Amino acid sequence: MHARGIGSTLLALGLLVSCGEAPTTPPAEAAATDAARVQGLPQVQEAPRKPRHGPWPLSFLARRELRVPGKPVCVWAGDLDGDGRDELAAALQEPGRLLVWRGSAGSLESEPCSIEAGGWPVGLVASPDPLDPARRLLVLVARQPPKLQAYALTATGELVLRCEREFDSAPVAFAGMRGGSAVVCTRDARIVCAPLDPKLPPHAFGLGPEHACAALVTSAGDLHIGFQAARAVSRLEAVLRWWEPGMRIEPPALHALGAIPRAFAELDLDGDARTEVVACGGDRALWLLDGGPPRAWSAGGLVPLALAAADLDGDQRAELVSIASGDTAFGVQAQFGANGATLTLSEYAGQTPVALALGRFDADARIDLAIANRDALAISVLSGTGIVKEKKNAFYQATRVAVGRNPVALASGNFHGDGASEVLTLNSGSGDLSLLDNEFGLLRARAPLAAGPSPRGLVAADVDGDGATDAAWLVDDARVAKLCLARGDGKGGLLAPQTLEVGRSATALLAGEWNGAPGLQLIALDRDGNRVRRFAWDRAARALRSSDEVECPLPRAAVLAAWKGDGRADVLIASDADLTDTPFRSLVGPTTAPLRGVLPAGFRAQTLCAADCDGDGRPDVVVLASNGQANAAGRLALVLNRASGEKLADVVETGLLPARAWAGDLDGDGLADVAVAAQNSHLVQVWLARKAGDGVKLVRQSDLGAGLGPLDVLGVDLNQDGVIDLAVANNFSDDVSVLYDVPPK
Repeated sequence: MHARGIGSTLLALGLLVSCGEAPTTPPAEAAATDAARVQGLPQVQEAPRKPRHGPWPLSFLARRELRVPGKPVCVWAGDLDGDGRDELAAALQEPGRLLVWRGSAGSLESEPCSIEAGGWPVGLVASPDPLDPARRLLVLVARQPPKLQAYALTATGELVLRCEREFDSAPVAFAGMRGGSAVVCTRDARIVCAPLDPKLPPHAFGLGPEHACAALVTSAGDLHIGFQAARAVSRLEAVLRWWEPGMRIEPPALHALGAIPRAFAELDLDGDARTEVVACGGDRALWLLDGGPPRAWSAGGLVPLALAAADLDGDQRAELVSIASGDTAFGVQAQFGANGATLTLSEYAGQTPVALALGRFDADARIDLAIANRDALAISVLSGTGIVKEKKNAFYQATRVAVGRNPVALASGNFHGDGASEVLTLNSGSGDLSLLDNEFGLLRARAPLAAGPSPRGLVAADVDGDGATDAAWLVDDARVAKLCLARGDGKGGLLAPQTLEVGRSATALLAGEWNGAPGLQLIALDRDGNRVRRFAWDRAARALRSSDEVECPLPRAAVLAAWKGDGRADVLIASDADLTDTPFRSLVGPTTAPLRGVLPAGFRAQTLCAADCDGDGRPDVVVLASNGQANAAGRLALVLNRASGEKLADVVETGLLPARAWAGDLDGDGLADVAVAAQNSHLVQVWLARKAGDGVKLVRQSDLGAGLGPLDVLGVDLNQDGVIDLAVANNFSDDVSVLYDVPPK
């Protein structure tokens, strides 16, 4: 028995309550509320929400990636322009460029301010403007050329260079700002204090024989330095207060760590209103630096690189956030005791994390996380949940449910007959079918059902016309392709499948009413056999029967759509050939070649989707194309279906090795949008359809972290709030993730 009904929706992101007494709920709903809390999701409501009417801004509970034109290596967050909303800044490695996303009422602005800056940056902070203390300057220290640059953000959204200081030697570590001066360790083993006020001279003194690799100037003016060769740290007390021109200091005393220190952070670990300093480095360690010998504890990640501290859950005690390159994770540590943190959470950070920052990037008061993913050319942004507890997400990620090995295809349907959509996934590695029950908007996997070898092409539909949702899929069994139909019992179960031979290969499967034929039909593509086969339910025999077959050269991808505008669905097919010179074929009409000469050579169709992207009531076609190379971007083409003929509206570039596309209205404006599973970018990408003159433009949104190796993406309203969520099959991580769309109220 699956309890549903009034508890089947999720609270909007801005209404999440992370502390206090929970409202009284029935036992089944309380269990779902607890499950939502465990996964860091909003809790269930006492009454379902009415369907929304758009458009609304997309707000998925997932890691978002902001694309940047280079490798980001530094990030900073804070209120730069004094309007009470945090900005997000990033510095790119090469070419050197500084980007600033301004804070707005609900989120960061979609397009950043940008200016050319020094290359190979080593640090990025903010400091009061010495000429106008009411404003803050963004201070960047870079190696090439060796200089400090301070920028002001104008009211019109421009970055203006306000101050520049050159160094005699390349900076290797940026300790921060103190007294209006930037504190920098240089390659010639010196500490340089460079004032932002151009009227004041810089000061410098030697460090001795050791070369710094990390540094931090604390709020008290102490300077902590990490040394790579010595694998040690040192502390210079109040060094910026007592330094005088011409004075010499002894080389600082070293405290051995036995590992390379990489970063420092200052925070109040024990809640005594006095801050401590923590260093990270080595394979997986953190050290507490409190004047005595460093005390180590586990960082919770492999090869920690950077640290930041803030009160994430409002308990008046700071938590420590770190990133680690060895396991591409970020960690949250809390509840510190004599031996370090007693609570450690770890989650995926994106590809090649190298820097992080904490700030408030959306409309709520919770602290969010930004991570520079260097090789992905992106900044990951994760919204905070306001919760730091065991087995709960401190920052919103896609909710992931383990399934069989190597999931390759998704479908959804109302298998329980109660109005809520369940999700099916085919798992090629384990040769089985997973049915994920929908409990209050959360997916729960059942024991898998045997599907057969190399399953693919999954659909969910009422094939036999009895009112219950059935499941159908294709398998390749010893070079003999078969179609499997498992009838639904209307109570969430599937009966033993019936199997029919398809041909030589199982390429793709469609379900729908075709060309006016009565009843729903299954249409299977047999690429190697050069044919398309149709199957229909025989009511008299109570079995699935082959209807007919049509010869078709190398059918690769297909879609059902009323392409001719007569209300009768036709099958539009793309063959396994180059789209630049090969037309689409309609089974009952002429060929069409809207992509001729548009795509790069060698691109073939991966997916065809039919949806109304321009709002004229006629189905348009979205084509996802790829050249099949692992590290090559794909293309997404939108072909409008006009009464006067086809019109190519837009072509955009996708992530690496795109696998599947889905089209539907994500933002409630009446125009179908597009989501793509980019397998080797490990992302789901979203484009919103926007009117542009007589056509339509595809406007790219933030990419969404879903899992590893996504092979399929499906839009489905899981929590019955009138807003489409995204389900994703992650082939490399053996799970299905759900990206809940919870627009702000």
